[in-house]
Amino acid sequence: MRTESITNLTNYLLVATPALDGTVFEKAVIYVCSHGDTGAMGVVINNPIPDVSFNEIMDSLDILPRQGIQNDPIVYAGGPVEANRGFVLHTPDYVHESTMMLSNKASLSATADIVTAIATGSGPRKMNFCLGYAGWEPGQLEAEIAENDWLILPAEEEIVYNAPADTRHTLCVTRLGVDMSKLIHNSGSA
Repeated sequence: MRTESITNLTNYLLVATPALDGTVFEKAVIYVCSHGDTGAMGVVINNPIPDVSFNEIMDSLDILPRQGIQNDPIVYAGGPVEANRGFVLHTPDYVHESTMMLSNKASLSATADIVTAIATGSGPRKMNFCLGYAGWEPGQLEAEIAENDWLILPAEEEIVYNAPADTRHTLCVTRLGVDMSKLIHNSGSA
């Protein structure tokens, strides 16, 4: 996908290329929650944290045992910034005064209220519960895209909420029709 015509990547997915192998973003799929003159912010939606459970998060916030939900949400490593803070990318059927509406298919909540709502069964229908986020200074994300670190894809509900985490990167690459082995990383100086 060409980026010249896209001025705002909010509600797009960033798909890591092999240029990011060996980094915290290796094979990452990031939902861009905001992008503008002040920089960009997003959450990684395909990197589950196996040793952190939703129950542990409830315990850390002194929320009583859950009731009304069938399965605990998967907890993802959302990014290296504020890695102990929860950011929940979710369907817009849950709204709190602090919820940021991103599109007609996605919202972002980052307060303890959503943890309580999830625990009591009044949370969103679908979600990605992330600890931490990824952030970029103004112009930084655009430079990384120009260096072939990221491919971009419009966010699709199927990928964001329904696909198993371990298939999301491959699904994005397939949707883009890209052969990752043929990507060239621009590095060095003139």
